[in-house]
Amino acid sequence: MSVSKATIDKYLRNYSILLLLPIAIGFICGLEAIFIRTIIPLTFGRVMDLAGINKSLTIPIIFVFLLAGAYITWLLSRRLREISGVGLNVTIESYHSRAGMMPSTFAPLKFLATFFTLGLGGSGGLVGPAAAIGQGTASYFSKWLKLPQDRSRILALCGIAGCISGLLHTPFGAAVFALEVCYMGAIVYEDFVPVLLSSISAYIMTARIARVLPFGDLLQQPHLFRTIVHDTAFPWSLDYLAYCIIAALFTTLLVIVFIKAFLFIQESSGRIFKGRYRPVVGAILVALVAFLFFRKRLGDVLGELSELVERCATSEELIDAPIALLAGRSATTFFTVGFGGSGGLFAPTVLVGSLSGITIARLLGINNVGILVTTGISAALVGVMNVPMAAVIIAVEIFGVSFIIPAAIGSMIAFLLAKNWVIYPNIQRYREPE
Repeated sequence: MSVSKATIDKYLRNYSILLLLPIAIGFICGLEAIFIRTIIPLTFGRVMDLAGINKSLTIPIIFVFLLAGAYITWLLSRRLREISGVGLNVTIESYHSRAGMMPSTFAPLKFLATFFTLGLGGSGGLVGPAAAIGQGTASYFSKWLKLPQDRSRILALCGIAGCISGLLHTPFGAAVFALEVCYMGAIVYEDFVPVLLSSISAYIMTARIARVLPFGDLLQQPHLFRTIVHDTAFPWSLDYLAYCIIAALFTTLLVIVFIKAFLFIQESSGRIFKGRYRPVVGAILVALVAFLFFRKRLGDVLGELSELVERCATSEELIDAPIALLAGRSATTFFTVGFGGSGGLFAPTVLVGSLSGITIARLLGINNVGILVTTGISAALVGVMNVPMAAVIIAVEIFGVSFIIPAAIGSMIAFLLAKNWVIYPNIQRYREPE
C-alpha cells in the first residue's frame, strides 16, 4: 500500500513540531535564562556597591533606585497590563484562555519590567518572570508557523519548562513543574515528551554549551542553586521521620498564612490604587520596611532572592533569626509583586520552606539541617503552587536522591492540607484538564 505525499508531509510536520521545535525552543530559552540570571543580579549588585560607597548616602541612593524602577515598571505596564505582577499567573491564564499565545511585545516588555523591578532593588523571584518570557518566546514560533491551538499549547509548555530548567538546572523537575502548574496539580502525559526535550535542551545549553561561548566565564552560574548539598545518606530513624512531619506541618501553616497575606495585599492594592502609581506606592512601602527594620541587612530583603535562597537552602549552619528574616523578605516581596512590580513567587516560596525547616531544626536542636530544609522546600512548593510531583523531583535534583523521603513527606502532607489554597487568582476553573 503506497503512502501519499500529503500523508508524509503531515507526518514530518507533526514530527518536527513534537520533537525538533521543542529542542530549538529549549536552546533559546536556555540562552534567555542565562541572560536573565546574569544581568539582573549583576545590576542589583552594582546598585548596592554604588550605595555603599558613601555610607551617609546609602539609604537615599537605594530609595531613588527603588522609586525609579517602580516608576519605569508602571510606565511599561501602561503599554501592556499583563507584564505586571506574578509571572506564572499570566502564564497559566494565557495557556488556558489563549492556547499559550502572548502579544508580540510581551517577552521583551516582561524582561524590562523584571529588570527594572528586581535589578533596582524590588523584591521577588526570577522563575515566574522567566517562565512567562519563555512562553512568550514559544508564542513567536506558534504565530510564525500558524499552529493550531493544541500544538501552540505544547510549545507554550516547552517555553515554560525551558526557562525554568535553565535557571534551576533541574531538567526533569522543570518539565513536570510546567505540566503540573498549568493544570493545577494534574499532568497531561501526551505533552510530556516534547516538554522534557525542551527542558533537557535548555539544561544542556546552560550547563555545557554556554561555557564555550564568548565571555562564557561570566555565565558559569546561570541557575538558582550554585552549590549543592552533599548527597549524604538519609538517617533512617523514627525520630527523623517525626521531625520531617513536624517540619511539613509547620511549613504548611506558614504557607497558608503566606498565601492569604499576599492575596489580601494584592487585592487591596488593586482596589485602592486602581489606575494610579501602584508600583511606586509599593516601592515606598518596601523602602520603609527595609530601612526601619533591616538597615544593616538591606541585601537580605531587597533585590532578587537567589543568593539568599542558596545560602538558606544549602548551608549546614543555622541562619540567625530565620522568622524575622522570613517576615521581612515576605513583606518586601508582597509590597513589590502585590503592588504590580514584575517578580515571581517561586524563590520566595523556596525561602519560606528553607527558613521553616531551619526554624524547626533550631527548636528541636537538630544538626542535620538539610533534611528539614528539603522537607520544608517541598512542602512550601506544594502548598503555594500545587505541584506535588515536581516539588519532590526538584528537591531530589537539587539535594540528591537520598533526600527523596523527606521531600516526599513534605509534598504529601502539604498537598493533603493545602491543596485548596491557590495563590493565583481566578484560575480555580483550570484545576482539572480540559
